[in-house]
Amino acid sequence: MATIRKAGPFANEAERRAVAALERALPPNAVIVTNFYLPSHRDTLEIDAVVVSALGVVAVEVKDWRGEIHFESAACYRGAERVEDPRQLVSHKAKVLHSFLRERVGSRGPDVVTNPILLFARDDTRIDGDLGEGVRVARLSEGVGFVARGFPGGRRQSPALNADEIARTADAMCAAHDRRHHRRIGAYALGEKLADPPAEEYRGWELAFPERGLRLARRIVDDLAPPAEREEDVRSAKRHAVALRELEELRLAALPIVYSVFADPNDDAGLWTAYEGVEGAALSDAPLQPMEKVAALARAAEALEACHRKSVLHRGLSPECLVIPAGGSTPRIIRFEFARVRGQKTVAAGRSAGRLKALPNAAPEVRKDPMNASPASDIYSLGTVAAEVLAGERLLEPARVRDLVKKIRPRDVAEVVRKMVEDDPRRRFASMALVAQALWSVHR
Repeated sequence: MATIRKAGPFANEAERRAVAALERALPPNAVIVTNFYLPSHRDTLEIDAVVVSALGVVAVEVKDWRGEIHFESAACYRGAERVEDPRQLVSHKAKVLHSFLRERVGSRGPDVVTNPILLFARDDTRIDGDLGEGVRVARLSEGVGFVARGFPGGRRQSPALNADEIARTADAMCAAHDRRHHRRIGAYALGEKLADPPAEEYRGWELAFPERGLRLARRIVDDLAPPAEREEDVRSAKRHAVALRELEELRLAALPIVYSVFADPNDDAGLWTAYEGVEGAALSDAPLQPMEKVAALARAAEALEACHRKSVLHRGLSPECLVIPAGGSTPRIIRFEFARVRGQKTVAAGRSAGRLKALPNAAPEVRKDPMNASPASDIYSLGTVAAEVLAGERLLEPARVRDLVKKIRPRDVAEVVRKMVEDDPRRRFASMALVAQALWSVHR
Protein backbone atom coordinates (compact mmCIF):
# COMPACT_ATOMS: atom_id res chain seq x y z
CA MET A 1 0.00 0.00 0.00
CA ALA A 2 1.11 3.53 -0.78
CA THR A 3 1.79 6.25 1.79
CA ILE A 4 -0.79 9.05 2.06
CA ARG A 5 0.38 12.56 2.94
CA LYS A 6 -2.56 14.87 3.59
CA ALA A 7 -1.61 18.38 2.53
CA GLY A 8 -5.24 19.51 2.82
CA PRO A 9 -8.62 17.99 3.79
CA PHE A 10 -10.83 16.00 1.43
CA ALA A 11 -13.63 18.08 -0.06
CA ASN A 12 -16.04 15.18 -0.51
CA GLU A 13 -16.47 11.42 -0.25
CA ALA A 14 -15.52 10.91 -3.90
CA GLU A 15 -12.00 12.19 -3.24
CA ARG A 16 -11.72 9.99 -0.17
CA ARG A 17 -12.95 6.98 -2.15
CA ALA A 18 -10.56 7.59 -5.04
CA VAL A 19 -7.54 8.06 -2.78
CA ALA A 20 -8.39 4.89 -0.83
CA ALA A 21 -8.48 2.92 -4.09
CA LEU A 22 -5.14 4.39 -5.19
CA GLU A 23 -3.61 3.61 -1.80
CA ARG A 24 -4.55 -0.07 -2.13
CA ALA A 25 -3.30 -0.39 -5.71
CA LEU A 26 0.04 1.41 -5.50
CA PRO A 27 3.31 -0.10 -4.18
CA PRO A 28 4.69 0.74 -0.71
CA ASN A 29 7.28 3.23 -1.99
CA ALA A 30 4.63 5.35 -3.76
CA VAL A 31 3.30 8.53 -2.12
CA ILE A 32 -0.11 10.17 -2.57
CA VAL A 33 -0.29 13.87 -1.66
CA THR A 34 -3.95 14.77 -1.16
CA ASN A 35 -5.63 18.13 -1.77
CA PHE A 36 -2.43 19.94 -2.68
CA TYR A 37 -2.86 23.71 -3.03
CA LEU A 38 -0.10 24.86 -5.38
CA PRO A 39 0.62 28.60 -5.51
CA SER A 40 0.89 29.98 -9.05
CA HIS A 41 1.34 33.44 -10.51
CA ARG A 42 -2.42 33.79 -11.06
CA ASP A 43 -4.08 31.94 -8.20
CA THR A 44 -3.67 28.90 -5.99
CA LEU A 45 -4.38 25.69 -7.93
CA GLU A 46 -6.28 22.95 -6.13
CA ILE A 47 -5.07 19.48 -7.12
CA ASP A 48 -7.24 16.73 -5.67
CA ALA A 49 -4.38 14.20 -5.48
CA VAL A 50 -0.81 13.90 -6.73
CA VAL A 51 0.67 10.42 -7.06
CA VAL A 52 4.47 10.09 -6.95
CA SER A 53 5.82 6.67 -7.85
CA ALA A 54 8.66 5.04 -9.75
CA LEU A 55 6.66 5.75 -12.94
CA GLY A 56 6.70 9.52 -12.35
CA VAL A 57 4.05 11.96 -11.18
CA VAL A 58 0.30 11.92 -11.88
CA ALA A 59 -2.00 14.90 -11.25
CA VAL A 60 -5.43 13.46 -10.40
CA GLU A 61 -8.66 15.41 -10.84
CA VAL A 62 -11.63 13.61 -9.20
CA LYS A 63 -15.23 14.08 -10.36
CA ASP A 64 -18.20 12.54 -8.59
CA TRP A 65 -20.48 12.63 -11.63
CA ARG A 66 -23.12 10.02 -12.42
CA GLY A 67 -24.98 9.23 -15.59
CA GLU A 68 -23.70 9.77 -19.14
CA ILE A 69 -20.67 11.98 -19.83
CA HIS A 70 -20.00 12.79 -23.47
CA PHE A 71 -16.81 14.44 -24.71
CA GLU A 72 -16.10 16.24 -27.96
CA SER A 73 -12.80 17.74 -29.08
CA ALA A 74 -13.20 20.82 -26.85
CA ALA A 75 -16.51 20.26 -25.08
CA CYS A 76 -18.11 18.17 -22.34
CA TYR A 77 -21.75 17.24 -21.82
CA ARG A 78 -23.43 15.85 -18.71
CA GLY A 79 -26.50 14.31 -20.26
CA ALA A 80 -27.87 17.08 -22.48
CA GLU A 81 -26.21 19.93 -20.54
CA ARG A 82 -22.97 21.40 -21.80
CA VAL A 83 -20.51 22.05 -18.96
CA GLU A 84 -16.97 23.34 -18.73
CA ASP A 85 -14.59 20.67 -20.02
CA PRO A 86 -12.62 19.51 -16.95
CA ARG A 87 -9.81 18.14 -19.14
CA GLN A 88 -8.57 21.66 -19.83
CA LEU A 89 -8.23 22.43 -16.13
CA VAL A 90 -6.43 19.21 -15.16
CA SER A 91 -4.09 19.64 -18.14
CA HIS A 92 -3.25 23.14 -16.94
CA LYS A 93 -2.68 21.91 -13.39
CA ALA A 94 -0.32 19.17 -14.61
CA LYS A 95 1.72 21.68 -16.63
CA VAL A 96 2.06 24.08 -13.70
CA LEU A 97 2.96 21.17 -11.41
CA HIS A 98 5.63 20.01 -13.88
CA SER A 99 7.17 23.51 -13.96
CA PHE A 100 7.13 23.61 -10.17
CA LEU A 101 8.93 20.25 -9.93
CA ARG A 102 11.57 21.36 -12.41
CA GLU A 103 12.38 24.26 -10.08
CA ARG A 104 12.18 22.52 -6.72
CA VAL A 105 13.38 18.93 -6.97
CA GLY A 106 17.02 19.42 -7.93
CA SER A 107 18.96 17.70 -10.67
CA ARG A 108 16.21 15.21 -11.53
CA GLY A 109 13.54 17.90 -11.67
CA PRO A 110 13.55 18.49 -15.45
CA ASP A 111 13.20 14.74 -16.02
CA VAL A 112 10.15 14.13 -13.81
CA VAL A 113 7.33 12.99 -16.07
CA THR A 114 3.96 14.51 -15.07
CA ASN A 115 0.78 12.95 -16.47
CA PRO A 116 -2.78 14.28 -15.91
CA ILE A 117 -5.82 12.05 -15.36
CA LEU A 118 -9.50 12.90 -15.03
CA LEU A 119 -10.87 10.22 -12.72
CA PHE A 120 -14.59 9.61 -12.31
CA ALA A 121 -15.12 8.12 -8.84
CA ARG A 122 -17.87 5.75 -10.00
CA ASP A 123 -17.54 2.64 -12.12
CA ASP A 124 -21.11 3.02 -13.41
CA THR A 125 -20.54 6.45 -14.99
CA ARG A 126 -20.93 6.17 -18.77
CA ILE A 127 -18.13 7.90 -20.71
CA ASP A 128 -18.02 8.23 -24.49
CA GLY A 129 -17.06 10.52 -27.36
CA ASP A 130 -13.74 12.06 -28.34
CA LEU A 131 -11.60 11.46 -25.24
CA GLY A 132 -8.43 12.84 -26.85
CA GLU A 133 -4.90 11.90 -25.88
CA GLY A 134 -3.54 14.75 -23.75
CA VAL A 135 -5.56 13.89 -20.61
CA ARG A 136 -6.45 10.34 -19.68
CA VAL A 137 -10.17 10.01 -18.84
CA ALA A 138 -11.30 6.95 -16.89
CA ARG A 139 -13.71 5.46 -14.39
CA LEU A 140 -12.42 4.56 -10.93
CA SER A 141 -11.17 0.98 -11.34
CA GLU A 142 -9.71 1.53 -14.80
CA GLY A 143 -8.10 4.83 -13.82
CA VAL A 144 -6.51 3.42 -10.70
CA GLY A 145 -5.01 0.68 -12.89
CA PHE A 146 -3.55 3.28 -15.27
CA VAL A 147 -1.94 5.17 -12.39
CA ALA A 148 -0.52 2.01 -10.81
CA ARG A 149 0.79 0.33 -14.01
CA GLY A 150 1.41 3.27 -16.34
CA PHE A 151 -0.60 4.87 -19.13
CA PRO A 152 -0.75 2.77 -22.30
CA GLY A 153 1.02 4.76 -24.99
CA GLY A 154 1.72 7.55 -22.50
CA ARG A 155 4.92 9.00 -21.11
CA ARG A 156 6.74 6.96 -18.50
CA GLN A 157 9.64 7.87 -16.23
CA SER A 158 12.98 6.54 -17.51
CA PRO A 159 14.98 5.68 -15.59
CA ALA A 160 12.45 5.05 -12.83
CA LEU A 161 12.43 7.28 -9.75
CA ASN A 162 14.05 5.66 -6.74
CA ALA A 163 12.69 5.80 -3.18
CA ASP A 164 14.79 8.85 -2.26
CA GLU A 165 13.64 10.79 -5.33
CA ILE A 166 10.01 9.88 -4.64
CA ALA A 167 10.36 11.13 -1.05
CA ARG A 168 12.08 14.39 -2.12
CA THR A 169 9.39 15.08 -4.70
CA ALA A 170 6.59 14.58 -2.14
CA ASP A 171 8.49 16.67 0.44
CA ALA A 172 8.81 19.54 -2.04
CA MET A 173 5.05 19.56 -2.68
CA CYS A 174 4.10 19.42 1.00
CA ALA A 175 6.54 22.24 1.79
CA ALA A 176 5.02 24.44 -0.95
CA HIS A 177 1.40 23.66 -0.02
CA ASP A 178 -0.48 26.94 0.45
CA ARG A 179 -2.04 26.48 3.88
CA ARG A 180 -3.67 29.90 3.68
CA HIS A 181 -5.77 28.80 0.71
CA HIS A 182 -9.31 27.61 1.39
CA ARG A 183 -11.24 25.07 -0.60
CA ARG A 184 -13.76 26.65 -2.94
CA ILE A 185 -17.24 25.29 -3.51
CA GLY A 186 -19.10 27.24 -6.16
CA ALA A 187 -19.11 30.92 -5.16
CA TYR A 188 -17.97 30.17 -1.60
CA ALA A 189 -14.80 29.32 0.33
CA LEU A 190 -14.68 26.77 3.15
CA GLY A 191 -13.12 27.68 6.49
CA GLU A 192 -13.07 25.84 9.80
CA LYS A 193 -15.03 22.60 9.96
CA LEU A 194 -17.74 22.80 12.63
CA ALA A 195 -19.53 19.44 12.35
CA ASP A 196 -18.95 16.05 10.73
CA PRO A 197 -21.32 14.16 8.42
CA PRO A 198 -24.19 13.55 8.08
CA ALA A 199 -24.84 17.17 9.18
CA GLU A 200 -21.50 18.52 7.93
CA GLU A 201 -20.95 22.25 8.50
CA TYR A 202 -18.16 24.78 7.92
CA ARG A 203 -17.50 28.40 8.55
CA GLY A 204 -17.06 30.16 5.24
CA TRP A 205 -17.53 33.27 3.18
CA GLU A 206 -18.74 34.35 -0.24
CA LEU A 207 -15.82 35.00 -2.58
CA ALA A 208 -17.41 38.25 -3.79
CA PHE A 209 -18.10 39.44 -0.20
CA PRO A 210 -15.31 38.00 1.98
CA GLU A 211 -16.18 40.32 4.87
CA ARG A 212 -19.58 38.64 5.29
CA GLY A 213 -19.15 35.50 7.37
CA LEU A 214 -21.58 32.66 6.89
CA ARG A 215 -22.08 28.95 7.48
CA LEU A 216 -21.99 26.29 4.80
CA ALA A 217 -23.96 23.13 5.50
CA ARG A 218 -23.49 19.99 3.39
CA ARG A 219 -26.10 17.26 3.40
CA ILE A 220 -25.17 13.87 1.95
CA VAL A 221 -27.35 12.39 -0.77
CA ASP A 222 -26.81 8.63 -1.04
CA ASP A 223 -25.93 8.11 -4.70
CA LEU A 224 -26.25 4.32 -4.44
CA ALA A 225 -29.78 4.39 -3.04
CA PRO A 226 -32.87 3.41 -5.08
CA PRO A 227 -34.58 6.39 -6.80
CA ALA A 228 -37.32 6.77 -4.16
CA GLU A 229 -34.80 6.83 -1.30
CA ARG A 230 -32.53 9.22 -3.18
CA GLU A 231 -35.49 11.57 -3.71
CA GLU A 232 -36.11 11.42 0.04
CA ASP A 233 -32.46 12.27 0.71
CA VAL A 234 -32.67 15.27 -1.61
CA ARG A 235 -35.81 16.54 0.17
CA SER A 236 -34.10 16.11 3.53
CA ALA A 237 -30.97 17.91 2.29
CA LYS A 238 -33.03 20.90 1.13
CA ARG A 239 -35.34 20.98 4.14
CA HIS A 240 -33.09 23.27 6.24
CA ALA A 241 -33.21 26.01 3.59
CA VAL A 242 -36.88 25.45 2.73
CA ALA A 243 -37.88 25.88 6.36
CA LEU A 244 -35.83 29.03 6.91
CA ARG A 245 -37.06 30.60 3.69
CA GLU A 246 -40.63 29.94 4.77
CA LEU A 247 -39.85 31.91 7.93
CA GLU A 248 -37.92 34.80 6.32
CA GLU A 249 -40.83 37.24 6.44
CA LEU A 250 -40.93 36.93 10.23
CA ARG A 251 -37.56 38.75 10.35
CA LEU A 252 -36.82 37.28 13.76
CA ALA A 253 -33.42 37.84 15.30
CA ALA A 254 -33.50 34.19 16.39
CA LEU A 255 -33.56 32.86 12.81
CA PRO A 256 -30.60 33.06 10.39
CA ILE A 257 -30.97 34.22 6.77
CA VAL A 258 -30.51 31.69 3.95
CA TYR A 259 -28.36 32.99 1.07
CA SER A 260 -28.49 30.07 -1.35
CA VAL A 261 -28.86 26.33 -1.91
CA PHE A 262 -26.46 24.85 -4.45
CA ALA A 263 -24.71 21.71 -5.65
CA ASP A 264 -20.96 21.22 -5.81
CA PRO A 265 -20.18 20.96 -9.55
CA ASN A 266 -17.64 18.22 -8.75
CA ASP A 267 -19.81 16.20 -6.38
CA ASP A 268 -23.17 14.62 -7.16
CA ALA A 269 -23.51 13.24 -3.63
CA GLY A 270 -24.16 16.41 -1.66
CA LEU A 271 -26.22 19.60 -1.50
CA TRP A 272 -24.96 22.76 0.17
CA THR A 273 -26.79 25.53 2.00
CA ALA A 274 -25.14 28.90 2.59
CA TYR A 275 -26.76 30.75 5.46
CA GLU A 276 -26.04 33.59 7.86
CA GLY A 277 -23.02 32.97 10.03
CA VAL A 278 -23.68 32.45 13.72
CA GLU A 279 -20.57 33.00 15.79
CA GLY A 280 -20.96 31.89 19.37
CA ALA A 281 -21.42 28.91 21.66
CA ALA A 282 -24.21 26.39 22.05
CA LEU A 283 -26.55 27.43 24.86
CA SER A 284 -25.29 24.55 27.02
CA ASP A 285 -21.72 25.91 26.74
CA ALA A 286 -22.42 29.64 26.73
CA PRO A 287 -20.92 31.68 29.62
CA LEU A 288 -24.34 32.61 31.06
CA GLN A 289 -25.71 32.44 34.56
CA PRO A 290 -28.61 29.98 35.17
CA MET A 291 -31.28 32.69 35.05
CA GLU A 292 -29.76 34.12 31.88
CA LYS A 293 -30.16 30.65 30.36
CA VAL A 294 -33.80 30.58 31.50
CA ALA A 295 -34.32 33.91 29.69
CA ALA A 296 -32.63 32.51 26.56
CA LEU A 297 -34.94 29.49 26.65
CA ALA A 298 -37.96 31.80 26.97
CA ARG A 299 -36.82 33.78 23.91
CA ALA A 300 -36.34 30.53 22.00
CA ALA A 301 -39.88 29.52 22.93
CA GLU A 302 -41.20 32.85 21.63
CA ALA A 303 -39.39 32.35 18.31
CA LEU A 304 -40.65 28.77 18.02
CA GLU A 305 -44.21 29.98 18.67
CA ALA A 306 -43.82 32.28 15.65
CA CYS A 307 -42.56 29.31 13.62
CA HIS A 308 -45.56 27.25 14.64
CA ARG A 309 -47.90 30.03 13.55
CA LYS A 310 -46.27 29.75 10.11
CA SER A 311 -46.88 25.98 10.22
CA VAL A 312 -43.19 25.10 10.56
CA LEU A 313 -42.18 22.50 13.14
CA HIS A 314 -38.48 22.13 13.98
CA ARG A 315 -38.67 18.49 15.20
CA GLY A 316 -34.89 18.18 15.73
CA LEU A 317 -34.14 20.54 18.63
CA SER A 318 -30.96 19.85 20.61
CA PRO A 319 -28.58 22.03 22.66
CA GLU A 320 -26.45 22.51 19.50
CA CYS A 321 -29.46 24.02 17.73
CA LEU A 322 -29.53 27.01 20.10
CA VAL A 323 -26.46 29.20 19.61
CA ILE A 324 -25.76 32.27 21.73
CA PRO A 325 -23.92 34.87 19.61
CA ALA A 326 -20.76 36.29 21.15
CA GLY A 327 -21.73 39.20 23.38
CA GLY A 328 -25.45 38.51 22.97
CA SER A 329 -28.25 36.82 24.88
CA THR A 330 -30.88 36.00 22.22
CA PRO A 331 -30.35 32.45 20.93
CA ARG A 332 -30.17 31.72 17.21
CA ILE A 333 -32.09 28.61 16.18
CA ILE A 334 -30.32 26.55 13.52
CA ARG A 335 -30.38 23.07 11.90
CA PHE A 336 -33.86 22.78 10.44
CA GLU A 337 -33.09 19.67 8.38
CA PHE A 338 -35.80 17.64 10.15
CA ALA A 339 -38.42 20.40 9.95
CA ARG A 340 -41.96 19.85 8.79
CA VAL A 341 -43.03 22.66 6.50
CA ARG A 342 -46.58 23.37 5.38
CA GLY A 343 -47.13 22.25 1.78
CA GLN A 344 -43.92 20.19 1.68
CA LYS A 345 -43.63 16.40 1.82
CA THR A 346 -42.67 15.38 5.33
CA VAL A 347 -40.07 12.91 6.53
CA ALA A 348 -42.27 9.96 7.35
CA ALA A 349 -40.27 6.90 6.37
CA GLY A 350 -36.83 5.72 5.33
CA ARG A 351 -33.42 6.68 6.66
CA SER A 352 -34.33 10.30 7.47
CA ALA A 353 -37.18 9.14 9.66
CA GLY A 354 -34.84 6.61 11.29
CA ARG A 355 -32.36 9.36 12.16
CA LEU A 356 -35.16 11.53 13.54
CA LYS A 357 -36.50 8.71 15.71
CA ALA A 358 -33.00 8.12 17.10
CA LEU A 359 -32.54 11.69 18.39
CA PRO A 360 -32.44 11.64 22.22
CA ASN A 361 -34.31 14.96 22.31
CA ALA A 362 -37.19 13.78 20.10
CA ALA A 363 -40.63 13.52 21.70
CA PRO A 364 -41.95 10.01 22.46
CA GLU A 365 -44.67 10.30 19.82
CA VAL A 366 -42.07 11.33 17.21
CA ARG A 367 -39.79 8.44 18.13
CA LYS A 368 -42.79 6.20 17.52
CA ASP A 369 -43.77 7.82 14.21
CA PRO A 370 -42.51 11.17 12.80
CA MET A 371 -46.00 11.75 11.35
CA ASN A 372 -47.18 12.32 14.94
CA ALA A 373 -45.16 15.54 15.21
CA SER A 374 -47.05 18.59 16.43
CA PRO A 375 -46.23 21.85 18.27
CA ALA A 376 -46.37 19.75 21.45
CA SER A 377 -43.45 17.70 20.10
CA ASP A 378 -41.27 20.80 19.83
CA ILE A 379 -42.32 21.73 23.39
CA TYR A 380 -41.06 18.35 24.59
CA SER A 381 -37.77 18.72 22.69
CA LEU A 382 -37.20 22.23 24.04
CA GLY A 383 -37.92 20.82 27.50
CA THR A 384 -35.18 18.21 27.09
CA VAL A 385 -32.80 20.96 25.95
CA ALA A 386 -33.75 22.99 29.03
CA ALA A 387 -33.10 19.95 31.23
CA GLU A 388 -29.62 19.49 29.74
CA VAL A 389 -28.75 23.19 29.87
CA LEU A 390 -29.98 23.82 33.43
CA ALA A 391 -28.80 20.50 34.94
CA GLY A 392 -25.40 20.76 33.26
CA GLU A 393 -25.48 17.21 31.85
CA ARG A 394 -25.99 15.68 28.41
CA LEU A 395 -29.08 13.60 27.74
CA LEU A 396 -27.71 10.34 26.33
CA GLU A 397 -30.86 8.27 26.79
CA PRO A 398 -34.41 9.67 26.44
CA ALA A 399 -35.57 7.79 29.54
CA ARG A 400 -33.16 9.80 31.73
CA VAL A 401 -34.75 13.19 31.08
CA ARG A 402 -36.66 13.14 34.40
CA ASP A 403 -33.43 12.40 36.27
CA LEU A 404 -32.02 15.62 34.83
CA VAL A 405 -35.16 17.59 35.71
CA LYS A 406 -34.77 16.56 39.36
CA LYS A 407 -31.34 18.23 39.44
CA ILE A 408 -32.64 21.64 38.30
CA ARG A 409 -32.78 24.44 40.83
CA PRO A 410 -34.80 26.40 41.84
CA ARG A 411 -37.83 24.13 42.11
CA ASP A 412 -40.25 26.39 40.25
CA VAL A 413 -37.98 26.32 37.19
CA ALA A 414 -37.82 22.53 37.45
CA GLU A 415 -41.62 22.37 37.57
CA VAL A 416 -41.91 24.29 34.29
CA VAL A 417 -39.42 21.95 32.59
CA ARG A 418 -41.16 18.89 34.07
CA LYS A 419 -44.43 19.92 32.44
CA MET A 420 -42.69 20.44 29.10
CA VAL A 421 -41.39 16.84 29.06
CA GLU A 422 -44.59 15.01 29.96
CA ASP A 423 -44.89 11.80 27.91
CA ASP A 424 -48.52 12.55 27.08
CA PRO A 425 -48.66 15.56 24.70
CA ARG A 426 -52.02 16.58 26.20
CA ARG A 427 -50.39 17.16 29.60
CA ARG A 428 -47.74 19.52 28.26
CA PHE A 429 -48.24 23.26 27.80
CA ALA A 430 -50.83 23.96 25.13
CA SER A 431 -48.49 26.21 23.10
CA MET A 432 -44.97 27.60 22.94
CA ALA A 433 -46.45 30.97 23.90
CA LEU A 434 -47.51 29.47 27.25
CA VAL A 435 -44.06 27.90 27.65
CA ALA A 436 -42.48 31.34 27.18
CA GLN A 437 -44.87 32.89 29.72
CA ALA A 438 -44.10 30.16 32.27
CA LEU A 439 -40.34 30.56 31.83
CA TRP A 440 -40.54 34.34 32.17
CA SER A 441 -42.67 33.93 35.30
CA VAL A 442 -39.87 31.99 37.07
CA HIS A 443 -37.09 34.21 35.72
CA ARG A 444 -35.60 36.40 38.40
